[in-house]
Order: sequence, then C-alpha cells, then structure tokens
Amino acid sequence: MPEKTDDESAYLSALRKWMRETIGIEDEGNIFPKNDWLLIIKLHAMIEAALNRSLSIQFGLPELDRVIGKLDTSNGSIGKVAFAKALKILRNQSIAFIQKLSELRNICVHDIRNFKFDLTTHLSKLDNDDRNALLNAIAKEIRPEITLGDERVTAKELADRNPRFGLAIATMNVMAQLHFHQSQCETRNLETKIVQRKAELFDEQNQSTPTEEPNSPQIPDPRKSPQLPGNPQTDRPEPESL
Repeated sequence: MPEKTDDESAYLSALRKWMRETIGIEDEGNIFPKNDWLLIIKLHAMIEAALNRSLSIQFGLPELDRVIGKLDTSNGSIGKVAFAKALKILRNQSIAFIQKLSELRNICVHDIRNFKFDLTTHLSKLDNDDRNALLNAIAKEIRPEITLGDERVTAKELADRNPRFGLAIATMNVMAQLHFHQSQCETRNLETKIVQRKAELFDEQNQSTPTEEPNSPQIPDPRKSPQLPGNPQTDRPEPESL
C-alpha cells in the first residue's frame, strides 16, 4: 500500500465520513470486498449513489431525484455521466473510467455464471487493445506515480500489477471529485441565501418611515450586484488524486 501523508490521511478520513453520512456507505474496517465480483458491484454502486447526490444538489429540485435515479449511469449522451460532463462536475478521464467500470459491472451482473468473476483472469483474456483501454482508464484516474513499499511505480504499472487496487484508488478519486462538488454547491447555496437576506433587509429599509436621519447608512440593493452563477465556481483548487 502506498504511504500517505498526514494531510492525505486527514482528507481520506473526511471523505469516508462524507461517504458514510451522505450516501450511506459504511466504512468499518476495509470497505473493499476481497471478492472481485462484489468489489466491482460495490465500487459502481458507490459512484452511482454519489452521482445521484451530486446531480440532485446541483439542480436543487427534490422532485427530480426519482428521475435522476432512473437514468443510465454510463450513457455518454443521455446518462448521468452526460450531465456530469456537461456541468463540469467530473473530469473527462473520470467519465471514461466510470464507463469502463460500468462495462465490468455489466459483465458481472448480467450472467450469474460470472459470480466468481476474477479481474486478473478477465484481463488476461482481453485482446491488447481492450486490455490497454481498461488499464489506461484506471491509470488516468490515479496520480502519475505511486509508492508501493520501497518502489516507485507508474499508474499504468499499478493498474497492471494490481488491478483491484487500481480500481479502488480510481473510484476514491472520483468520489473525492463528487465530494468537492457538493462542497461547492453548498457554498453556492449559502451565497444565494446571503444575497436573498440582504435583499430582504434592503426592502425592509426602503419600506420604513421617512423620518430617518438623512445620513443614516443605507444597505445597497444586492440585486444590482452580479448574479451568482448557476454552476458552482470552478476556480477553486480540486483535491489532488490519491
């Protein structure tokens, strides 16, 4: 396992707390099953639940939650990832990773004979193009180099040597982006409430009796300020990949 700095450990703790409290993912012990079939099903479910949450908080319309939940996850034209891409919630390489993870998930769930699915065996049976496409999708969602014990390896080497671990790290990086997006949305919503409250105070002041002192401080009309964007601002630094 790669060594983590104190800051990385603190952030992972906060991320897992968000996963537990927001989308109901328990984090007692190791959250990643040893069985490859269960691992892939769980990783996909984690991302799907977090995507549902991100789109819901982005739109701020609870009546859309059921509609969002029924959208296909990985359809690049009309699925959840299509919304995530258009709204810049996720990076392009994250979209590509989710689509490859969805392919693995579909292999696992659409044929009961794949209950004993083994990821290493599956990779060995793929042709070079398909194998590289999957490994590259994993590697691009991980930082370029990682320390494994005393050795520095590239993301592609990690994905090739330990694809289970690569899938897990890549999934956590997607979750980190969705966690970051929720924080942005919460900030946007708070800023909107502040503007609304200032507008109320402005209206209350203007409706007061005209006996006030002429030099008393006036509350500026916040509605004349630039409008808050519909999307959370994107100039804040994103969390680094794990």
